[in-house]
Amino acid sequence: MSNESVDKKYLESYQYSDESIKYYEFIFGEDYISSGGLTATIKILSDIQLDENSRVLDIGSGLGGGCKYINEKYGSYVYGVDICEKTVSIAKMRNKEKTKIEFDSCDILKKEFEENSFDMIYSRDSILHLTVPDKKRLFEKCYLWLKPNGVLLITDYCADTKDNWDTEFKEYITLRKYDLTTIDEYGNLISSCNFKDVQATDISDYWLELLEMELHRLNEKKEQFLSEYSLKDYNTLKDGWVRKIRDTKRNLQKWGLFKAHKK
Repeated sequence: MSNESVDKKYLESYQYSDESIKYYEFIFGEDYISSGGLTATIKILSDIQLDENSRVLDIGSGLGGGCKYINEKYGSYVYGVDICEKTVSIAKMRNKEKTKIEFDSCDILKKEFEENSFDMIYSRDSILHLTVPDKKRLFEKCYLWLKPNGVLLITDYCADTKDNWDTEFKEYITLRKYDLTTIDEYGNLISSCNFKDVQATDISDYWLELLEMELHRLNEKKEQFLSEYSLKDYNTLKDGWVRKIRDTKRNLQKWGLFKAHKK
């Protein structure tokens, strides 16, 4: 039995398989496998102050799009960590000329850094794979790794209270192996780890805009997609977006933005 904090085999063989990575890039844009791609990255980082002396940790760095953007915008050093070896291999290859970007394939809960190592710890739609106790363990580690007044910046999938989940939504969460909390519960979990100025913001309306934009892009590029992949793949991808849009409109699935500072 694996002792990883998440099911690495599932992620690499299903959600982030070679084919799935290609599909996600098709809909999110080059170097991205998370909501909104570069568009959302620019918006979410718009009020962050970093410079060429800053050090950033990206948890769940995927194909390295966020690391690349942070490095290019601020000149900062960025260390990307992801449990999936496939995505890390691609990210390393695409950024091999960038001396201030590094990538590591590992379980973040087993990774150790010196205390006060980073000016910002950043994560996009990745911590959802951890159980609530493991989320707390990670936030405790992040607190130690951040420099005084360093910033924790996260987007993640959240949900309505579990009493309101219907059978279909429960099946989706089980299939994906997510552990979702409400946005308030997520923010309280961060607060319980000694962070100050914790902001837990529901940005589901913005997420809905992104989802609809991405679905429109997929529909517009249907012929291009079908020239590379199958109709079954197209329908599976489209159905996933239609479901997320429906569940967001029903207030079942939510997108949270979390920002906090180390004391």
